Amino acid sequence: MKIKFAFPLLLIVFFISLVTLVALARNPASESENYQLLAQVLPSLAGQSTSENYDLVSTGGEPLGGGQESVSENFGLRSGFWLGNEATEPPPPVFGNIFLPIVTLNASSFFEGPNELEPNDSSAQANGPLRIGKEYFGLPTDDRDFYSFFTTVQGQIMIDLTNHPLELVNGAQVQLFYQSVIGGAVAIDVAPPYQLVYNGSPGIYYLLVFTDTSKCGNCTVPYTLHVSFSIIE
Repeated sequence: MKIKFAFPLLLIVFFISLVTLVALARNPASESENYQLLAQVLPSLAGQSTSENYDLVSTGGEPLGGGQESVSENFGLRSGFWLGNEATEPPPPVFGNIFLPIVTLNASSFFEGPNELEPNDSSAQANGPLRIGKEYFGLPTDDRDFYSFFTTVQGQIMIDLTNHPLELVNGAQVQLFYQSVIGGAVAIDVAPPYQLVYNGSPGIYYLLVFTDTSKCGNCTVPYTLHVSFSIIE
């Protein structure tokens, strides 16, 4: 009796699975519509790092929309999709996992500020990613304010810290870290006018505004932080 009941049950499960697979095949990227990828193909995949604009397309080669607004996290693109370069038609299929910055229409991926949000006392709590070219304001009431931002290509990063209450007594520092704070800063400025200029690789950066709070007489005045970027040809 158990065998007689088990066989119809297996048929039902098989039928439901088949219907689900057909539905997914018709719309394999329903959650990825209106997404465009700015892909940086990993060396393990392409032999060397490259940086080109790509569209996310379905397995049938149909584009799933576009538009660029923000880049913040690394996501995996799994088999069942393939990357199509607009310069090739059709592009070759790419299988496996590809980890790359995703460009979405979600502007909230950026930290809009303009005022800092505490706590931001470590890189894990960093306010970010910051918008390049936008001014942000922070209160130097504690010794560490961390921010983050990203770049997608090689270029020159310029960071300006102005209006800091301790400028006249050399009571502040600006430090820049690449990918992680482990290993130390890649650039640092300990004297006003506080400005960092750094030619950096694409990736995520952490920015530390350090304040010697022992020198604070009036640290309720906000400082201004500005990050700019230009591509190196």
